[in-house]
Amino acid sequence: MKLSKSLLLLGGVLLCFLLGSAAISSPAVAVLRQHQDQPGIMRYHAQHSLQDKAGNAWQLVLFPQYQSGKLSGWNLRLVGFPGLAKLMHPQPLEVITAEGKLLTAADVFAESAPAPNVG
Repeated sequence: MKLSKSLLLLGGVLLCFLLGSAAISSPAVAVLRQHQDQPGIMRYHAQHSLQDKAGNAWQLVLFPQYQSGKLSGWNLRLVGFPGLAKLMHPQPLEVITAEGKLLTAADVFAESAPAPNVG
């Protein structure tokens, strides 16, 4: 039951993201993937590829975070191509919407990132 609610919520968030981005850019498709975090615990995440103004490819990954079996939040990860992209830590992620609104997300890898191209 919890898994289906989480998948429904993830699908809804992804649908809103895709519908919003379709209004301002060319259509895009995101991939819903699953993998095993621990024995008996599956993680589902949505993955979307996009290009910046310079033509560099990036992946945007959205996935839920659980603590003690309960949904505790959502993570948004930005990943650049290894060797071509390097994120400056600690810096917040800044996104400017089509309406010009600035959205920010804290850098959860401020102390140590898993790789220079991951934020």
